[in-house]
Amino acid sequence: MSTGSAPHPKRWIPTYIVLLASLLILAAALALQYLRTGSDSYLVSAAFVAVIAVYTAWSFARLITLKVTPRSLMTLLKCPSCGHEVVRRYREGDMLFSELDACPKCGSKMVAEGIFLKEEKH
Repeated sequence: MSTGSAPHPKRWIPTYIVLLASLLILAAALALQYLRTGSDSYLVSAAFVAVIAVYTAWSFARLITLKVTPRSLMTLLKCPSCGHEVVRRYREGDMLFSELDACPKCGSKMVAEGIFLKEEKH
């Protein structure tokens, strides 16, 4: 079972593009207002929006180069009688310290000792 519930980070690419375009248009409009009026408040605002645009572009560049590694949810089962351990894929209803499967060595119930994510190899 893969961790499909977490949203894929690259789904934000269109949002970053729209945000970056909007910030650039706003910075250009404020710069033009400064040139028309000569008011320093427009220049300061344009510089502030430009800084935000640069940060957004940097974040967008990091997002594009992001590598998402597939992971699986695993359950660690341990037999309290003989100490045998088994790692298997997580199943719906697995809870820590609950008795789950039968031990393949001695037949007693195994206890869930851990639930963790494991990176899948390609």
